[in-house]
Amino acid sequence: MASHSMRQSGKKIRGIWYSLKRSGGGNCSHHRRHRNVAPSFVSKGEMQNIKMILDAKLSKIVSEIQRSQELHFKLLQLELQPQIEKFESEVRNELEKHTAGHIKEIESLKAERAVTHNMIKFCAGTISFFVSFTTILILT
Repeated sequence: MASHSMRQSGKKIRGIWYSLKRSGGGNCSHHRRHRNVAPSFVSKGEMQNIKMILDAKLSKIVSEIQRSQELHFKLLQLELQPQIEKFESEVRNELEKHTAGHIKEIESLKAERAVTHNMIKFCAGTISFFVSFTTILILT
């Protein structure tokens, strides 16, 4: 029964709205007359009921849009996941290449250092030998 009276009130409101629309709106006296007549067709309680119904419908639409957006976001994530994984793999491979290259450079530098160290030891030994040999020759 309440829904019937709400439908009737809705029809009354739409009728007033259409007649205002046909009249061209604005501030003409005809427009003001329709505005003043509107409260006599729909009670304040009916207007509150209509407002509650419209608010509920709006809330439902907003939640449907939010669910739709969440679903769309999840689908995008699923669609983009393989591309993200591929990019991560490529970055990991490049990082490993650079790391391996640096490790090779470090090993090469260590080997050069060892050769240099051995060369210095050899030179020091040779100089020490010549100094000792020269000292022996001078003393004899």
